[in-house]
Amino acid sequence: MSQILIVEDAAIIREPLAAALEQAGHEVITASNGAEAMELLRQCTPTLVITDIVMPVMNGLSFLHALRSDPRKQNIPAIVLSEVTQKECIVKCIRMGISGYILKGRFNLEQFLAQINAQVEEQLNPQPAAESASGDSAASDDKAGAPTDSSGSTSESGGGRARIEYEEHEDPVATLKTLKPIITRSEVNNIAEESGELKAMSPTVAEVLKLTGTDRCSIEQVSRAISRDHAIALKILKLANSAVYTRGEPVDSVHDAVLRIGLGQIRQAVLNISVVDQFASDSGRTSLDVGQFWEHAVAVGMIAAEIARARGEKDTDAAFTMGLLHDVGKMVYLSRLGDTYVDVVETAHKLRLPVEQVESRVLLLNHADLMDRVLHQWKFPKQLINPIVFHHLSA
Repeated sequence: MSQILIVEDAAIIREPLAAALEQAGHEVITASNGAEAMELLRQCTPTLVITDIVMPVMNGLSFLHALRSDPRKQNIPAIVLSEVTQKECIVKCIRMGISGYILKGRFNLEQFLAQINAQVEEQLNPQPAAESASGDSAASDDKAGAPTDSSGSTSESGGGRARIEYEEHEDPVATLKTLKPIITRSEVNNIAEESGELKAMSPTVAEVLKLTGTDRCSIEQVSRAISRDHAIALKILKLANSAVYTRGEPVDSVHDAVLRIGLGQIRQAVLNISVVDQFASDSGRTSLDVGQFWEHAVAVGMIAAEIARARGEKDTDAAFTMGLLHDVGKMVYLSRLGDTYVDVVETAHKLRLPVEQVESRVLLLNHADLMDRVLHQWKFPKQLINPIVFHHLSA
């Protein structure tokens, strides 16, 4: 039987991962930092190690160095699961012979388990080394260990894209008028139509919506359902510890997070997460900082909820949803156009023009107007649609 060592200081990540791996048939041992992991390694030799980078006492880099310095343990394969995206850190990990680098922001449990199972199978049943037919080992080595989403795809964008043409003037308005469209009206219509077809919700989201749709729903049932999905559990915990819900000590379990947010609000929170996830995973392979985008979105949602609360309005969750999704049209464009849309954003920054104005010129429809079509196809209520669609207009 395979044995997997998880080295992760956050219990909200460590425990769901351990449960998922045990359910997949692996024996799991855990440590909250590198020092604890090294103590465990004196007593056992696991089939595989999964480690974070940022941890107290002994961080992931120090742990990997200690692991590779031990002649008896140096051949244990290690996979890094981390939020760290700095190139220097990733290169150091690759030089220490890691078998993979998975970014937490792109975590998908099903794909993660497939990757772990494949690694364990390779370790337990090694195949004879085959001769290289292409002789292109140097190119393969360059990509070994590169950051991936949980499917194992390298985080690179390629392919040609339309060039944004304009004549630069001292007056930004004059420059704006020279911008040329890079897609056709029919292509924009296709983007709106395709984006209107929401992907199937994850089983966890569907179960939470089903549970919270009845009067007999309990906090225990909802917490168990959320705990099965590592990514959603982490986001719910972060939300419970955010400025909107912070009351007293930070919570560190899904049960306490659901208790703090409340059954009435947890349904809207999970639904918001499912909409966000429609585009976050598709948009991760570009040079745009998607994490920063969602931080901004959550911040606007929190501020909108506070304004609604200060006005004495009852439905603060609807205000949070409007704020959270106000710029989601950018993610729609990013998920469909990739680095072509990154060029649009970078052109706006270079010319010091509002992004929505550059979008209107080169994409024929800005992200807010695009969402007018998409949100109607998603059958969002009008009172939610209008603030999102009109957020760039003056009063």
